[in-house]
Amino acid sequence: MFCYMKVLSAFLCLLLLHQNASASCPPGQRLSYNTKICEACPLEQYSSIPGTHLACQNCNKCKKGSKEIKACTPTSDTQCKCTKGFTPIDRLKEDFCACEKGSGIDERGICKKCQDGSFTDKRDSFCKKWRECKSGIANQGTSTSDVVCNNASKEVTEPPKAHTTPFQTTTISSTAASRTTVSSPNNTKKD
Repeated sequence: MFCYMKVLSAFLCLLLLHQNASASCPPGQRLSYNTKICEACPLEQYSSIPGTHLACQNCNKCKKGSKEIKACTPTSDTQCKCTKGFTPIDRLKEDFCACEKGSGIDERGICKKCQDGSFTDKRDSFCKKWRECKSGIANQGTSTSDVVCNNASKEVTEPPKAHTTPFQTTTISSTAASRTTVSSPNNTKKD
């Protein structure tokens, strides 16, 4: 009896393996939960390997600082590449990129190294000019840090100048007057 049960369980295992092997779907398809038949992945989804999976994966979208170099297909995910000057946040994928410290985003949205005499100490920001020290320089500025003055408590520095990017409105006000600047790619209006 024991031998009979052992043979029967081995037979059932082989039968299950054969059933699952025959239901394997090719790349670009998934196994329907209801019908157990292979069907194409829905739009904006893909499956790159064969198998018995019931769901396809969602296609990635290229995000900030990157551009699409190959569209998503039923068998492969979207391929993205960082735009010039930007670096990937994740070393394995280039779908989300940043403009690193020491570089700044210009008015056209391009990431460039800060010129000598300016810095950025945050990702995805504009290059700012080093402060001017009237009491002398204690520490020279770098592309990622501002100048440190000898007597910082007595220094009077101008506030950072406002920068504008396309379609951004910046308001600069003082006690004497108020000015609003609206920038667009093709024209500039001052009120």
